Amino acid sequence: ARGAGDPQALIASIRRAIWAVNRNQALPNPRTLEEIKSDSLGQNRLRTILIAAFAGLALSMAALGVYGVLSYVTAQRTLELGVRAALGASATDLVRLVVRAGSTSVLLGLIIGAYGAVGLTRWLREILFEVEPTDPATMAVTAGVLILVGWAACYVPARRAAGADPMTALRTE
Repeated sequence: ARGAGDPQALIASIRRAIWAVNRNQALPNPRTLEEIKSDSLGQNRLRTILIAAFAGLALSMAALGVYGVLSYVTAQRTLELGVRAALGASATDLVRLVVRAGSTSVLLGLIIGAYGAVGLTRWLREILFEVEPTDPATMAVTAGVLILVGWAACYVPARRAAGADPMTALRTE
């Protein structure tokens, strides 16, 4: 039955109206449409929350991994950057060189990851409710986070190495 107002308040009136017609009619458990919908979608909602939590955790771990690897690779290039600086390369040139190399790695990883994500869409479509696995906003946010992390992972150590005295960088190796 449809009605205006609080659905719970209508249940007593509906019972009285039905029992006025047939006193023996059983009304086991009258529920509102919202309750029925909530019960039916409960499993999907839990799955969606778990997938979102694990996706956030995976994105964080990927960001930490990208940062760690690129920061390590950049730190390993200290001698090379020192030699380039000693030969006259400006700090801007050194930073640009390192960031370009790191960005290439990040973009290659994003392309491979995008193909992997598209490959999983059939499985994800069965689990997710009213969400497209290849949602452009989700893909863009994920790619944006990883690009920013990759850029920072290259920029910070490269800036530090480019600002250091070339002779000190050469002596440490």
